[in-house]
Amino acid sequence: MKKISEEAKKRAANYMSLKGALEPKQETIEEAALKLYPDDWDRRERLAFIEGAKWQAERMYSEEDLISFAHFYFKEEFNSTLQTSKSTDEILKEWFEQFKKK
Repeated sequence: MKKISEEAKKRAANYMSLKGALEPKQETIEEAALKLYPDDWDRRERLAFIEGAKWQAERMYSEEDLISFAHFYFKEEFNSTLQTSKSTDEILKEWFEQFKKK
C-alpha cells in the first residue's frame, strides 16, 4: 500500500475546505428576498416577492405527479392505437431528460 505524503494530505484538506466555500448554499425565500430587495427598498416589494415565490411553489407538480398523469393520458387516449416497442415509462424518461431544466 502506497503511503500518502504530508503534502498530499495538506492539499486534500485545503481542497475540502475550499469545496465547501465554493458550493452554492440553499437559501430561504426570505433570504433571497432580502438579497434582492434590501432594507432600503420598499418593504412591500420584498413581501410581494415572497408571496409570489410561495404561490409559484404551490403550483409546481412533482415528477411523480406528471408520470401519474401521463400514464392516465396514455391509457385513455392511446389505449390501442399507440404502436411502439417502448414502454410508457421509457418514453416518459426520455421526455424528462429532453426537457429537463439544465
